[in-house]
Amino acid sequence: MTQKFADGLGDKFKLDKATLNGMLSTILDKYDAEAATRGYSGDLALALGSYIALNSRVYAGSKEQPTLPYDQNPELRDAVAKYAAQDGIFNNMTNRQRQEMYEALVMVGVFTHLLYETAQKGGDPETQKTIKNMAKQNLKSIGINP
Repeated sequence: MTQKFADGLGDKFKLDKATLNGMLSTILDKYDAEAATRGYSGDLALALGSYIALNSRVYAGSKEQPTLPYDQNPELRDAVAKYAAQDGIFNNMTNRQRQEMYEALVMVGVFTHLLYETAQKGGDPETQKTIKNMAKQNLKSIGINP
């Protein structure tokens, strides 16, 4: 998945695809390691909660530094997990599809947040606006209309 995302994001943001692939791999590895220390290795509910939280923070223009995996609101992860279990939303997915979804949620959520932080530090309001719109689209892609 990292190469697929690096290719797409590299084209979109005019970034070196090899560097971007390495960065996305690092994001995923660090996230996985931290999630594992919390007992949530490969946890789709945690990845979805992080994705929602990070994109919401970007869209709202928050300046607080999040903790990844997003654990400022563990209730969000638990609510997603409970809903997923009750409704079986992940039941028809293969293990590969679950892994790909997990990786996509982590990479896109964290990458969007990192882009926004970089734009904030650089004092670039136009780029910040573009990334906020990207976060809005990310949220809409999973059915959340901010």
